[in-house]
Amino acid sequence: MKLSEILAPQTEPATLASEDLRARIDKIRGRAKHVVKVTRPAEHTQFPELFVDVPDSWPYVDVAPLYDVHRGHGRHLDALFSRHLSWILRSPHVLTFDGGDFSEFASKLSLGAGVYEQRLKPDEQFEDALLIQARLWRKMLFKLPGNHEQRASVLGIDLARWIATWLGIPYFPDFCFCTIRFAGNNFRILAHHGTGASTTAGAQRMAARKMMPWAKAFDVFWTGHLHNALVDTVYQVDHDQKTGRAFERDALVIIAPSYLSYFGTYAAQKMYPPGMPGLLPIRLHRDGRIDASVHARGRRL
Repeated sequence: MKLSEILAPQTEPATLASEDLRARIDKIRGRAKHVVKVTRPAEHTQFPELFVDVPDSWPYVDVAPLYDVHRGHGRHLDALFSRHLSWILRSPHVLTFDGGDFSEFASKLSLGAGVYEQRLKPDEQFEDALLIQARLWRKMLFKLPGNHEQRASVLGIDLARWIATWLGIPYFPDFCFCTIRFAGNNFRILAHHGTGASTTAGAQRMAARKMMPWAKAFDVFWTGHLHNALVDTVYQVDHDQKTGRAFERDALVIIAPSYLSYFGTYAAQKMYPPGMPGLLPIRLHRDGRIDASVHARGRRL
């Protein structure tokens, strides 16, 4: 199946009643294996933990999560998402995870413009998400729900969990404590979809730091939800549990952007400020350094 066929289901949307849906997903996944080893602790723990072992032969690790994609929305940025998805699929050292709101999933019960801004029905969006994330399965570490997937929770249905179950992806209903073990380093990522309706730069920065008082010491605090791009560096001190010695462990606080345009949407109607669209990847280096990539697009006339 060509990538263009997966990325444009709105032209001829299939239905969830299709007999060959499982066969289509299995064909997309094929006999491929994960590019890294992803494991959850065997013993019961109160923490939603995940461990990712990356081959030491890799020169670096790029982590590029998909937050607030909003597939099915009439203002979804198809071309930009298609380009970034293609980059994730073809790049050998890129890993990703679903940070929530991958689909719009609006109904008559949804706040805001809701169902009127959709171009795909929720069941078509469900199948669309399955087919796209089946392609990403080899590189996808875990899946989180967003507030849009949780729109179905009023009916007791966890759409994000069902997608993760279909595809065999680790699922966490709120936080994920993800440790990426690479080249002798333990890169600790704490991920959540994000909450709130902060609009000012200061309020968004504080919203991204909600977890810091209780979650130290981590290397990346990752949220989305606010449809903007933000990267803050934070000074931290950690302690070696074997020697008791203190050492620096600086961290990044990140708000991921979205794939939803601004004008003609509920956000513009409510005068929320425009956000930055696209992808915000980080690179994990063998010496422990973490780089974040933020781009200011536009012509300079």
